[in-house]
Amino acid sequence: MGRPTQYTVSLSQEEKEKLLAMSKDNNLSARVSKRVLILLALDNKKDSNLNHRQIASALNTTVTTIVATARNYSQNGLDSAISHHYNPSSVRPHKINGELEAHVIQLACGEAPEGRARWTLELLTEEVNKKGVAEPVSKETIRMMLKKMNLSL
Repeated sequence: MGRPTQYTVSLSQEEKEKLLAMSKDNNLSARVSKRVLILLALDNKKDSNLNHRQIASALNTTVTTIVATARNYSQNGLDSAISHHYNPSSVRPHKINGELEAHVIQLACGEAPEGRARWTLELLTEEVNKKGVAEPVSKETIRMMLKKMNLSL
């Protein structure tokens, strides 16, 4: 496996001025502010002889973030490199809905299964998945739902 591709950041004077003005703006999100500083540092890299690891350390970020920002700048331009892009495929849909919550509350507040003194997370999960009220859920999903509703078993 060879060396990873190096992405070069060479800012125009106009881009530098824009980034310098943005770096003084206190209303920027932390993510955008970090990207602005990364691009400025990468542009100055040719003068300062800093490597990605040193820049990452100085800006309290990771080398992966440095490389991703440089790649985004090289491939898509300045505006793309500093903006945050929402990726809908990275967000998992919620398994919890009102019907599921109601079913879990009804079970948890109801009579415990035969031979048991009370409901456990394992029993609740098994029962919910057996009934097929929603798509199968994990014990952790049930636990978080109960915690959110301030219920304890």
